[in-house]
Amino acid sequence: MSYLAYARVLHVDRYPQADTGAVVRHSEMSLAADGPITASVAAGRGATTILLSNPVSDDGPGRDVLKALRVAGVHQVPMHPAAETAHLTVIADRRGTRTWYAEPGPALHELDGLDLTPISNARLAYIDGYSILAPTAARAIQTAAAHDVPVLLNLGNDQPDPAIIAAARTATVYAVQTGLPQSQTDHVDTLADSLMSMFRPDAAIITLGDKGARARSAHGTHLVRAETVPTRSTHGAGAAFSAGLALAYLDGLGLPDALRLACHTGTEHCTLPCDFSPEVTPQKGLVQ
Repeated sequence: MSYLAYARVLHVDRYPQADTGAVVRHSEMSLAADGPITASVAAGRGATTILLSNPVSDDGPGRDVLKALRVAGVHQVPMHPAAETAHLTVIADRRGTRTWYAEPGPALHELDGLDLTPISNARLAYIDGYSILAPTAARAIQTAAAHDVPVLLNLGNDQPDPAIIAAARTATVYAVQTGLPQSQTDHVDTLADSLMSMFRPDAAIITLGDKGARARSAHGTHLVRAETVPTRSTHGAGAAFSAGLALAYLDGLGLPDALRLACHTGTEHCTLPCDFSPEVTPQKGLVQ
């Protein structure tokens, strides 16, 4: 469960200073938010995924988004076209950093009446728990709890919303995931303790960019370092990491192995073109 938007990734050599500009080397079409990318990566690796999201418009960007999901093998609940397709712009530089500018308004407007009944038959419910999605995310978590479906909750680096925390207390939370910038890695243990206390999950997992990921559970702490590989773009790395976690859960892997699979999935994802243009057929298992 997430919002669905058309994303344009602009690649520049370096970020410009204020009141200046930069030449775009090339641009690619992608998906937003994390949920659609997570669903696509998981589907490409053999999982049956249903994306519960807002509809998109019957315009060029909306048709591109829907085709990208079909190519990846993601199922959707049929919906009437929306009046407008939500957009996201991502700017990525050669250092592998990225900045995003979201226009989610059209998507958020359409989520109020989202049909969440497919969660009742799921083996795992992945839910984007951003603050802007709090009402729908809380409702999705409650639906999962009512049907004993475990939850993989991605906070997307946001501060946890009280409604999401309250809903999670009623559910079985397989993992709560968030991230820290590398400049704040000294706070990882404090954050992990806080997430364990707030959500009572099986594991609190914090991604740390190219430093890998750290997980805290009742049985201890685990750190998996990221592989060192040349990257094309870091857009969607956290979402691909989530797909690896979901696949690990479905395969019954323990936390250390789940972390290793998630880090590998996220890292490998960064080596591929993040292009979901209609004329491009994504590589099976790692699409964006």
